[in-house]
Amino acid sequence: MWEEMESRRHKLGKVFPASFGAADEREGIIEYMLQGSVDFITKNGERQAVSWAGHAILNEVEGGLKYRLYQVFLRR
Repeated sequence: MWEEMESRRHKLGKVFPASFGAADEREGIIEYMLQGSVDFITKNGERQAVSWAGHAILNEVEGGLKYRLYQVFLRR
């Protein structure tokens, strides 16, 4: 999809805490949902705005945070 794009600009609207796993699996995990939009221009000059949602899970690793999962869902 992105190879068709000349440019794009993502806008983050909201971030929500989330918890989709069992309580005993939650230690050291940060999970959240995101909502936003992306404005883009295709290589043929077409302009579009698309809503998106995201799901992210981070793990604590050696005193820092690393993404375990990051999914984005576009609404076209």
